[in-house]
Amino acid sequence: MEEKAAERFLNALSAIIRNGRDNLPESLELPRLDPVGFGLGGDDAGLRSLDSEYTYALYRDGLALLGSPPPRRMVGHRAWLPREGIRDEGQINT
Repeated sequence: MEEKAAERFLNALSAIIRNGRDNLPESLELPRLDPVGFGLGGDDAGLRSLDSEYTYALYRDGLALLGSPPPRRMVGHRAWLPREGIRDEGQINT
């Protein structure tokens, strides 16, 4: 999933988990994005933003299909904790 869309969705899901079963919303709004890349929204085979190493296609629901970036080392990660939401690796308490 596209990072911002995934973060919004997972944080909304965390809020539902924190609020408990008695406060379930009727629905959960899913991300809505303009599709781009691989022939969607234009003639380009893929889309590459100026600040990204990836060639990608982004679909309306936030799912993204990534092309292969140049090999590199991973410099950090983020985690989703069901009750707490998205956290950077330095914020995770075990």
